[in-house]
Amino acid sequence: TTDREKDCCHIDISINNHGTLNIYACSSPAHDAPPHSEECAPLPVSFGACVPLGLGVKPKQGQRQKLDRLLAGNRIPSAFGAAFVHMSRRFVSGRQPGSPVEQTVFDRLQALPPDLKGILTCALDQYDALAPAERSQLFDTQSFGDVNTPVDVITLTGAFGAEIAQRASELAFDDPICVTERPGMIRVFDPGQGEFLESQVHVCRVNGLRTLQYTPPLDLSEYVTEELQQECVPVVVNGEIEVNCTVQKHNCPGHASVVDGTCFRVLEVEAGGTVTLEGVNFFSVDTTVRLAPKGSGESGLAVDTHVCGDIETPVTETINGEDVLIADCRVHDRLTFTVPDDLPPGIYEVYVDVPNITGIANLGTVLTAPAEFISVIPSSTARFEIISEQLFAHRETSPAFLGSDEIAFRFLTAGLKMDGTWCELQHVDSLHGNVDSGDVRNMTCVVLPSQDEQLAAVAISIFGHEVDNFPTYLAQVQGFTDAYLDILKRVWVPELLGTAALAALAIPGGGWAVLVVAAVAAGLMLAANLFIALWAPADLLAQDVIFLSGGDLAALTSDAFPAPGPAQYTTSSDIKVKVHSVTKGGSEYLESRDYTCDDEDSRYEITLRYRRTA
Repeated sequence: TTDREKDCCHIDISINNHGTLNIYACSSPAHDAPPHSEECAPLPVSFGACVPLGLGVKPKQGQRQKLDRLLAGNRIPSAFGAAFVHMSRRFVSGRQPGSPVEQTVFDRLQALPPDLKGILTCALDQYDALAPAERSQLFDTQSFGDVNTPVDVITLTGAFGAEIAQRASELAFDDPICVTERPGMIRVFDPGQGEFLESQVHVCRVNGLRTLQYTPPLDLSEYVTEELQQECVPVVVNGEIEVNCTVQKHNCPGHASVVDGTCFRVLEVEAGGTVTLEGVNFFSVDTTVRLAPKGSGESGLAVDTHVCGDIETPVTETINGEDVLIADCRVHDRLTFTVPDDLPPGIYEVYVDVPNITGIANLGTVLTAPAEFISVIPSSTARFEIISEQLFAHRETSPAFLGSDEIAFRFLTAGLKMDGTWCELQHVDSLHGNVDSGDVRNMTCVVLPSQDEQLAAVAISIFGHEVDNFPTYLAQVQGFTDAYLDILKRVWVPELLGTAALAALAIPGGGWAVLVVAAVAAGLMLAANLFIALWAPADLLAQDVIFLSGGDLAALTSDAFPAPGPAQYTTSSDIKVKVHSVTKGGSEYLESRDYTCDDEDSRYEITLRYRRTA
């Protein structure tokens, strides 16, 4: 209906809908119509977006849907996200920089063009519109409060260091509060006065691989290839070098199966590397690990551990009306330990010693798990690079009939050198317009440049978005995100965030280099995703964090080791990830990473090539 007095059209819409519904409206007058009155002002951009939506393109998720995903998947608030909000608010309100770090940030914000400064103001408004409980879950509001208080080095370093430590703990133990050790629950039975030789401490997994001790016992066919020892030789296939591996069934370096002598995997660990054990009855924080050369008969070298006990799985369950002890591998007590830097290479027996605090004297002073094995290898001196090569659109975002996808992938890479210094923070983009189902695109870009010095660990954050209006994205979304990441790079120096990350390495149990680097990458990715959710009309369709030690990179690019087995998992933003090897050989490894987003009904795949350069 038309209101001629106000030159307005009134439209009533009645909709029955069984899922999320987003409506985007655009108001523009006819060529001969008078300007809109205040009552008929043009509609703003969609709620939760600070960049205008493109017309005639695919609908975007609402801000509420994006934030709900972030809230559901995030247990640790973002320190850098909160610091950036605080410094942005001080900049917008006309405060003068109160510290060197603020001067760095203000200089970059001052260089923004006027439209991007408007986006910054809009993003702050969206932040303020969040419910207080949501803000505190996503942002570290405790460390940055009064707008009159500048952000200084000490505050930023402390807040980011605490976040990194929690994220490293989450990666190691699936629990961010295990930065502080926590004993598991006692799950032992009293054997009485007779002699009892069976151990009540078990190691179920070594770095995620199931062991011979796994209970209830598994049939050999239930173990995956990666959990069995393999022998590998390079072969030439169609003129290319490939690695050919077979399961080993003789001269086992560790345990052998009682079925046919099949060898169980002995994990290779660099001297100075970290090992995670998962098992049952790690009920004391004074638990230690002993490392003894295989077959030596020596008591072994005692190594400190960091224990995080399972406090979720009940101690008992009721079966046929009786309480029965739960002491199998449903329990996930975990501990980490660091292989000493000076431990000679070789095969080592690994024993877990738990002090007897049960009050059952007949169990002895220490409860010891049966031996598992690791192979200690020297640190690699090789150099590497990682390159993204190809994008494959298995299924574009839905509905396909509304047009093609506009895809933006971003890689953010953090690396730690063996001398404890950080590589320069790297970020590269790969942008692709008019992508349809079945399309294959070249996305060659160097994700990790080859370094002059040896790497201790590297982590790569990957996030891909389907964007709204591609020209607008290039001009505004990418421009603002580039400014944000440029600020990260400017403050990524040893006396700031690098110091915070190194401080997190001092967690008891030590040697968490890979986990800390991964935690840094995850924390920076969260901060970036938070801002995209707050202000940009872009939908997340890929999310991932890859973290590898120097030894992992060496194994991936060595012809003496098998390719990793297939893996699948779901990220904190509910992106389903599948990883599998494509080819391996000639000091290179090519893998595929497949991302399915149910919210967008999309599936995209990228390939990464790992290459040994020296």
